[in-house]
Amino acid sequence: MEHGAEGLIGANRYERGDGRQTYRNGYRDRELNTRLGASSLRVPKLQQGS
Repeated sequence: MEHGAEGLIGANRYERGDGRQTYRNGYRDRELNTRLGASSLRVPKLQQGS
């Protein structure tokens, strides 16, 4: 998920540059339920976009 967020932002974490599309805005906690049990995920939030 981190890699996908970096692609949407246009910059790596803590990197500054003119090519940025948006900025990070913390994480959203999500729970993924599977047949093997539940797993908690931290999904990166962005200021603009999804």
